Amino acid sequence: MNRLLLPADSAVQIVLAAALVALCAQFSFPIPGTEIPQTGQTVAVLVCGALLGARLGAAALALYLLAGVVGLPVYSDGGSGWSALTGGSAGYFAGFVLAAAAMGVLHKNLQSRKNALWMLYSLGFMLLGHLIILLGGWLWLSIDAGLSGAYRSGVQPFYYGGLVKSVLATAIIALTWQIPVKWRLRALPKG
Repeated sequence: MNRLLLPADSAVQIVLAAALVALCAQFSFPIPGTEIPQTGQTVAVLVCGALLGARLGAAALALYLLAGVVGLPVYSDGGSGWSALTGGSAGYFAGFVLAAAAMGVLHKNLQSRKNALWMLYSLGFMLLGHLIILLGGWLWLSIDAGLSGAYRSGVQPFYYGGLVKSVLATAIIALTWQIPVKWRLRALPKG
């Protein structure tokens, strides 16, 4: 019997998550002092990782990056291609995959907490996910701009946005976990 490497429902979840990240990437606006835009895709990156788990979350982000490399306009402002992947946003893109995996690991057993404290943990995890993404961007940008220049243009402008998007991602997780178990996709954490 020929076995698939990935069950069909997992493959569908990966494709849907990659599409969600691509959609959220189109919510983009410029920030003064940097060529890197503020986008909605980091919310999708963190939520997909938290909901799908480390392996499927990272796979969804790898698929998203691959879709852009082959020419689909999935990056912010409809960008695509190898040059977009390896340009100023390259470090952030690497951070996406790592942050999605980290969210999957960190949120794995979080839903079983029945008190309000789990939301604080989730918010802390989302902030950590943004830190992972910003660290990737900072390291990449520092190759050309130096450490302090990369910090000023690639990290500092994103503090407030990262905080707001972490709260939003935590709220999305909280709402998603309210969906009855029988209506969820199989890979979502069960209550």
